[in-house]
Amino acid sequence: MKHSCEGFETRIKLDNKFGDEFKSSPVFTLFTPRGKSNNPLALAAAGIDTFNIVKVTNENVNATDSFHNFYRVNGHFEAHVKFAIDFDLAHHLYRTASMTDGPWSSYNSLPKDAYFRTSGSWNLSAPNSPHIVFPELNLMAPNLDRFTRSEWYQPFMLFFNTIGMDDKQIEAQAAEEWSSLSKPNVVMRTASFGMGKHGLEVCARRYQYPVKVSGGSGVRVMDGLGENIMVPLGLMAVLR
Repeated sequence: MKHSCEGFETRIKLDNKFGDEFKSSPVFTLFTPRGKSNNPLALAAAGIDTFNIVKVTNENVNATDSFHNFYRVNGHFEAHVKFAIDFDLAHHLYRTASMTDGPWSSYNSLPKDAYFRTSGSWNLSAPNSPHIVFPELNLMAPNLDRFTRSEWYQPFMLFFNTIGMDDKQIEAQAAEEWSSLSKPNVVMRTASFGMGKHGLEVCARRYQYPVKVSGGSGVRVMDGLGENIMVPLGLMAVLR
């Protein structure tokens, strides 16, 4: 696992230290390793993003409707953007919102000038499959369905971009054995360093990144996750 995060410019700690142990936390922070700091003012100045997780019930909709019960992940994205994403685990739906005031812990406190910008879903790639697809984002997450079944699986998750791939290619990559080396289209993965003593971390490609052209000396630029980083990241955070 030593090389798992090589080539990924963004890191996220999903666990915080409680006493002598690292445990899942309702707060997580995105940072670049060289910009890490314990000073809150320095974090804000560097654009290091902290998010909170709260559980929300919207009494304005029927109990069987989508987004009656959901988790909200909210905070500052890149220091100047106030951002929230909701996850309805029962219906496998998410939606993102940009807001001018916050954070917001309940549906009724959502300010009037908030608006939902995007929405989407996640599903099993096939019946009885452990693989999860995010169709609106062209993302595949092999074995993500096992994420909540056992902590053993959690440091071995990865997400890859499926743009330009056919079904057979996607299935083949999803079935590959785990490796600490990442293929060019892998945009996020989990890791646990120090024999698990430092808790669960996530490494992500958030911005554009260079990839060597196979069989040649050229380089092409691939897109990172951008703000879409919050979809797979937020989902893993609330699932824990």
